[in-house]
Amino acid sequence: MMQLDMVGYFKPGTKPVIAVTTDFTSGALNEFVRNCVREYCGIEVGSNMCGYGCSDHASWNKAGFLATLPAEAAMKDTNPNLHTASDLVSKLNLDHAMEFVKLGLAFVV
Repeated sequence: MMQLDMVGYFKPGTKPVIAVTTDFTSGALNEFVRNCVREYCGIEVGSNMCGYGCSDHASWNKAGFLATLPAEAAMKDTNPNLHTASDLVSKLNLDHAMEFVKLGLAFVV
């Protein structure tokens, strides 16, 4: 199970990445996702750690399903507008989001 949740923001002054979350996820599935990014996406792959079950992937993982959460950035660089009235499409980078579309297609094919 791959959860694509936060996929369109990267902090100005940072390098855009697909950050694979390493806690509450499957190491084997994370490696598959890293390989998909390297092969099919035009972006670097990084790592991310929530430090807690920060999204739906954690419940899938706890239930025994292989789960992965590639994210738009490391936790320290995530969207400061998340879940606020300022969380608007106009504040996202659609080229960055497109890399997650490529990843999603690579994952299912």
